[in-house]
Amino acid sequence: MISIYQRNITEELCREYCNGFIDDSGNKISGMLDWVKNRIEKNLETDYDESRNKRYLKEINAFKALMNDSKIIEILTGTPDQLINLWNNEFLIFKDSKIRVLDNKKKRIYKTVNLLAHIFNYTSFRKVIDKKKFGGFLLAKRLGVECCPYCNRNYTTTHATYLNKKVFPEFDHFFHRSSYPLFAVSFYNLIPSCNVCNTHFKGSKDAITENLFHPYTELQPNSFNF
Repeated sequence: MISIYQRNITEELCREYCNGFIDDSGNKISGMLDWVKNRIEKNLETDYDESRNKRYLKEINAFKALMNDSKIIEILTGTPDQLINLWNNEFLIFKDSKIRVLDNKKKRIYKTVNLLAHIFNYTSFRKVIDKKKFGGFLLAKRLGVECCPYCNRNYTTTHATYLNKKVFPEFDHFFHRSSYPLFAVSFYNLIPSCNVCNTHFKGSKDAITENLFHPYTELQPNSFNF
């Protein structure tokens, strides 16, 4: 296990991830704050069918009322300790909240899904292809982590092929998204890792009960003893 935390660099990248930045060509790259707000607007306002969500209406409205810019920023940029406090004190009540949405093919067939997992959708995050928006590829590229921080052995290279196919590492959810769907796209919860560590070693282990070392931990002189 190695630390990938670099105080000023990591914190600045976290801010850019949330709020966006201007690239070397002068292009405005929108951040994840806009991405989350757009998903809330689209899925809970524009495409929202109140008649099909009567049984979930109270929870959905409470969630919408809570999700102002400040709260979204907390979710996207919070440190591991801050995220757990946020979950236990404000969002645990939404853990099993559901919402009815159209299927992925946009046919008039509705399915019931987890509200938090639907808004903070990791699969959609990885599929972002717009060069002017943050997504999995851009995050991996800007992190520049070339070796898995868990095993310090397997490569986690990020590059675009000659066919412009995006190749980038898996992201381990330190707080697994099956238990903490709120943090599926939170900066400090996305650890670039190899498939072996993400799928077969770390997997869905509970980071709290297992007392796992977080790769974004700032190391001190007395962090380890030999």
